[in-house]
Order: sequence, then structure tokens, then C-alpha cells
Amino acid sequence: TLLMGQAMSAWNSRVTLLRAFMPHFFLSFGLALTLVSQTRSKRLPSHPSLARRSAAGMLSDTAASLENPEGFDLDAFEDSYKLYKKLTEGEATKDTEHYASALGVLTDAFRLYGPECVYGSYNGGKDAVVIMHLMRAALAGYSAKKGQLYRPRLIYFSHPKEFPEVEVLVKETVEAFDLELTTFAGGFVQGLTECVEGAGRPLGFVLGTRKGDPNCGDQQAFAPSSDWMPPFMRVNPILDWTYGQVWEFLRRYDLAYCPLYDSGYTSLGKVDDTEPNPALKKADGTGYLPAYELTDWALERAGRVDKKKSSAEGTSSSALEAGLLSCEFKALDEDSSRLTSAATAGLVVIGDEILSAKTADSNTAFAMRLLRDHGVALKRVAIVGDEAAAIRDEVRRQSQAFDLVVTSGGVGPTHDDVTIKAVAEAFEQKVALNPRMLRTIVSKFGVRSAGELADAQRKMAELPETARLRFPPIVRSASSSALKAGAASGASGAGEEELEELEECDPETMDCGADEAALAWPILQCENVFVLPGVPQFFEEKLRDICAHFLDGKKAASIFGAKVAIALEESSLAAALNQAVARFPNVAFGSYPYFNHPEMTTDFLTIITVESSSEAEVTSALEALLEADPIKTPTPGTPGGQAGSSKSVVLKVSRSWEGVGAPSG
Repeated sequence: TLLMGQAMSAWNSRVTLLRAFMPHFFLSFGLALTLVSQTRSKRLPSHPSLARRSAAGMLSDTAASLENPEGFDLDAFEDSYKLYKKLTEGEATKDTEHYASALGVLTDAFRLYGPECVYGSYNGGKDAVVIMHLMRAALAGYSAKKGQLYRPRLIYFSHPKEFPEVEVLVKETVEAFDLELTTFAGGFVQGLTECVEGAGRPLGFVLGTRKGDPNCGDQQAFAPSSDWMPPFMRVNPILDWTYGQVWEFLRRYDLAYCPLYDSGYTSLGKVDDTEPNPALKKADGTGYLPAYELTDWALERAGRVDKKKSSAEGTSSSALEAGLLSCEFKALDEDSSRLTSAATAGLVVIGDEILSAKTADSNTAFAMRLLRDHGVALKRVAIVGDEAAAIRDEVRRQSQAFDLVVTSGGVGPTHDDVTIKAVAEAFEQKVALNPRMLRTIVSKFGVRSAGELADAQRKMAELPETARLRFPPIVRSASSSALKAGAASGASGAGEEELEELEECDPETMDCGADEAALAWPILQCENVFVLPGVPQFFEEKLRDICAHFLDGKKAASIFGAKVAIALEESSLAAALNQAVARFPNVAFGSYPYFNHPEMTTDFLTIITVESSSEAEVTSALEALLEADPIKTPTPGTPGGQAGSSKSVVLKVSRSWEGVGAPSG
């Protein structure tokens, strides 16, 4: 009677006890129950489940007292609540404080978005399994406080090359813990869009992102999605966990995980790009140690392999979709074919010849000026040699930190041209023959088929497998027959010297009414990285194309500036400059000293720059600076200390940078 009372209380009015009788063939202690429900829950507890004892000895008072509108399996709740209690019992120690931190992040997510609008990304990998267990534990604790049971919600992106062991794990854990799983067979962007639009309110997605994961940048516990993604909040409860802490958690609480990890796998991709970690291979060659015995955590992804495709057919892959959900790159707007949110940029200059001073680098200065003109601040410039690992690490670092990255050099067919391979490795991609690039090379080299290309020429068509080839719009003179044909169809044109920009060719079909020979050499784009040649003439041409056609089109805000040439040492101007900086926080001041230059008429010269988007601020700051001592006070004699009448130390003041500059050289 007590057991039935607990069951009916737990299942509230959704389950009706129709009959309770004792069949004649039962022993005296036997009883048959008939239960009827009209709920749509995935499964009702069987008799053994109802009889299951909690740690307290019976079905816990907590479970029995909670409202259960979703028909959540009470056994699943009991198991999750036990885990929650284990994680929160006792005082937090150095070994367990990360549990409390993760649960706190998840509880905040449930509080801010509601349990119905918090989804976990569940791909069966170790980090995703940790997230799943933490989510169900945190939600059990949240349910107990709110007086109502909530079912954990997860999303899964299926893939034809998924490991069967992963699929089995996902199926079994969903059933065991009564999880609500939404599966998407298409791309993750499409799936997330459907999920967000279907909810009609803000969503939080719980991810297994950890610091050091590729392309995750400087995310925090709560990080908004990039603006090319559907709008949602990324929730990262294990951001500060280490590889070792992941395995300590799973093994301490005897939690299920994919059996592949017991066979030497340490990071799961797909079946065609993942192998057991060579660092775990047993000394006697009989197999592999389990993943939790990896001692060098930096080798976590050493089992991800680069298998060359034997065919040129197909150049796309899953692109590590589950990882992209966690750490999606900053900014590809597929609808407008333009990079969005390009406010910051990094430049990677590649070449031993630069480091050895055999060749002077002029591309950096050009990139600084051009990007500035388009409202993009160049934040970092790195010069690296022809070493794939160094290029890979720098590209990865910059792609995480900045909206736009440009590389210069190392893209030819010779042995020291390793940039393409390094960029692919930065994004954990393979290098494969790109049919579209091969078609371009055949045309540009004037051969009839790819079979006539030399090996070095064919190598230039080997690109990162998810790379995009960006063809700039075709520009022809207004007098050309092609332009006249365009004008006849509605395009405007006049004058022999005018240029007309035709529509951009579709990067996939190249359907723009142009023959192959009319197309410019394409620009290689990998996520938010543009890979350019190092020859200054070609680098400058391609960077102009990027800024003109493949950024979001915004121009830099008007910048007003002034330069002041002062015949004083920089050290004597420090106090005046410090006062100006403090008084005008929205103005950028620069100070550049010169000494004994042959073109100078004074022994000392300091150039001070004043810059702001407000012309009034520049004017006020400049006036204040010129009124400050020692700039205002005339110096006896002519500048430079020669005898004569008193003269101002201000040699020249120029506005808007026109006619202004430090002495040449």
C-alpha cells in the first residue's frame, strides 16, 4: 500500500490504478496491478522500477514530492539526483572545486533561460559525455529546488561516417537517463537555426569546450554565438577543466563512456580521420593503453590523421561539425559571401628569406595602410620561417584572436612552400586535390587537360578540403565588347577609360557568363584566413580584392588628425603629453623622436601626432598641447641652440596628415 501510494503520488493524476487483485495462481504475497495513462511520455516505469529502492531505502521523498508534467522517469531522476548529491556533498577541495564551478554555470543557465530552453551538444565524445552527466545532475538539483521535474534536452548531429560505438553509446544513454534527444541529419548551422526558430525565445547551448581546444579563442563560461550563426548563448561549464580532470570525473563516479577510449583513442572525429593515439601504443606492440593513461595531455589529438584522398572527387567533409558548434570560427557570412564583423586582423608573413634579410618585407606596411582605410585594425604581425608547425601554430592563434587573418608567402610548388599544409593543420583538415582549382590551373597554364600538367603545377591544386576559392568580380574596360553586351542588358557604361564591374561569379558553378580565361586567379579562403602569395605585386592586388569584395563593405570612420614638429627632446615633453592624454581620453597621441638626422635643421626633433574620430576633439587637444609648457614658452635663440632672437620650438603644424611627416629616412 505504501509503495502504491508513493507511485500514485509521484505520477500524480496522469496514471490511474484500475485494478488491484491477487490471482489464484499467485502466492499469498503476490499482487497484480493494472496502470493506465494518457500521457505521451517516452516510457512509464515498470514494476521493478517502482519497487527500486533509493539510498534512503525507498523511493526518495524528493522524487515523490515533485510535480512531473513531462512524465520524466523517476528512476532516471533518482540516479541524476544521487550524482548531484555526490558532487555537492562536503566542502569543496582543490580536487573537486571544478565540479562546483561547472554545476554553478549550468544552474545559472537553467535559471536564465529555463530548463526547456537549455540544450546540450551530445556527440558521444568524452567531453560531451561529461557535459551530459553534469547537465542531468545539475538539472536534478534545480528540479528539487523548484518542485518540478525537468527532462534534460540534448541535440545530436548524425553523420554517415560516425563511429558505430558512438551511436550505440548515444542510444543507450538516452534510454538509460530518459533524455530528450533531437537529432539533425543536416549541417549544424541548419539544425541550430531550426532549433532556435522553433523555440521562439533565447536558447542556451551547453558545450564541451575546454581552453586549448582548436579555434575556441578566449571564450568565457557564457559566450554569445558569432553573428553568422543563429542567435544563442554558448554555455561552457568545463572551460577550465584539463584532460586529466575529464577522465578523473568519469572514472571517479563510474560513468559510462564510449568504449573506443579503452582502445587507445583519445579524441574522436570520424571513422576516416581518427586512429588510436600512437603515444598510447604498448611497448610490446600488442595494442594500446586506455585514454586515461595518457600522461602528456598536449598529445590528446595525436590520433587525428591526415589521410590523402585517392580521388579528386569531393572536397567537403563534416569539418568537425560538433567541434565547430563549440568553437565555430568567427565570421563567414555565407549569404552575402562576405566576412562579417571584420574589426580586427592579424598578418602572418612567411619565409626564411624575410628572416635572413635576403628579401625586404614591404607587405606589412601595405597591409597596415589598406586595412586601416577599410576600418580594420591590424593587431598582430608575425614573421615565421618555412616551418609547417610554426605556421600552423601562428595561424591557429591568430584565427582565434582576430576576425580576419591574412598570410603572405609560401604558396608555390617548391619544397619550401608549406603554407597550404600548415593552414590545413591549423583547422584540423586534410589537404586534397580541389577540382575547381585544378580547372583553373589547366586554363591558366594553357593545357588541354589535367593530365598534361607537371607534378609541381598539379600540387598547386592541393588545398585544405573545406577551402573556398574566391573569384573577384570581372572588371573590363568600358570599350570592350563584353562590357557593351552588359550595357545592352541594362548595365551602365560610358567613356573609354571607365571601368565596369560585372557581377561576381558564383564560386561553385562559376555561372557569370564568363569564360575561364577571363577569371582572375582565385583567392584561397580557409574559414577566416585568406592565404596570399608573398610577391608584393600579387599580395597587394589580392589584398585590395579582399577589402573591396569579401569584407563586409564598411569603410573606416573618418579619422581627423594633426602632426606637430617640435624642436625639443622627447623627454622634455613627457609631462605635457601625460596631461593631454589624461584630459582627452578619446584622442590618440603619438610621440616619435629623431636625433641628428642629416635632413634636420635642429639637433633634436619630436613629432607628436593627435588623432580622433571627432574633429572638435582633435582641435581642442591640439590647442591644449600647444599651450602647455615647454611647448608654449619660446626658446632663446633659434631652434637648435644658435644665437639670435627668441623663436617658438614648434616648427610645423599640419592637419589631416596632408604635407606632414617626419624627416625622410
